[in-house]
Amino acid sequence: MFAFVTNRKPDELASKTSRERDEASRYSLWSKGSGEIRTHLDASDLAEWIRLKESGVSKKYSQVLARRTMDAMHEL
Repeated sequence: MFAFVTNRKPDELASKTSRERDEASRYSLWSKGSGEIRTHLDASDLAEWIRLKESGVSKKYSQVLARRTMDAMHEL
C-alpha cells in the first residue's frame, strides 16, 4: 500500500502507523472500534508513540508530527 519512496517524515510515520494496525498486541497504538469502525487512533496516543519511536523528538514537536501524520494518513 505504501510502496513508494518518500523523504517526508509524516509520510514515513503514516506508513509505520499503518503497519502497527496490523500487529495486534496488548499495548497497541490502535484501539478497537465498534460498529462499522474496526479500529481507531487517538492523536495523543500517536504523539506519545512518536516520542517513543523517534529519538530526540520533543513533546511539542511530537504533537506537530502526530497532526501531520494523521493528515498524511487521510491523504494516502
